[in-house]
Amino acid sequence: MQVTGGTVTWCALPDGGRLTFKNTGRAYANLSLVIYECDGGKAPNVDAAKCAKSLKSSSDIIWRQVKSKQSVDADFDIPKGSNAQVWWTSDTSDKASDLKLLGTPWNS
Repeated sequence: MQVTGGTVTWCALPDGGRLTFKNTGRAYANLSLVIYECDGGKAPNVDAAKCAKSLKSSSDIIWRQVKSKQSVDADFDIPKGSNAQVWWTSDTSDKASDLKLLGTPWNS
């Protein structure tokens, strides 16, 4: 999926999944991901109220100053088939108010 400064991909692992950000630009890039492990539906039709009621956990991933053509990743033990939601922003961590839905990759 396209995000500001690059792409985010998901791949399955034996005990969950991996999210990888690749900076496809020429400048340093910043990216923050918020992962909500909940049952709020499948993207793009997610339901914030359902997610809040069923929230099991949340994770914040902050990647700063990722060099051009560099990739960074994070592993999660969220089982495949989960409706975990991934939201992203390229805002700085002190101004991260513009979260955008990336998707629900565990159920794709």
